Amino acid sequence: MSVSRFCVQEISHYRTKLMGVATLLVILGLFVANGVVMPGWMESLCGLASVGVDIFLLVSGLGLW
Repeated sequence: MSVSRFCVQEISHYRTKLMGVATLLVILGLFVANGVVMPGWMESLCGLASVGVDIFLLVSGLGLW
């Protein structure tokens, strides 16, 4: 049985890019919350806003650590 290891180095390497993606997901989520009309595929993408918050908090916490 293979055991996967959590590698902080890899997340740290892409930290800025992950924070950017997380920020965009949160902004898109706020568009939907404020009633902006978008195509269906874009609204489903905006449903990931809560995931963007989780990613941002995780990456920010790793940066502080």
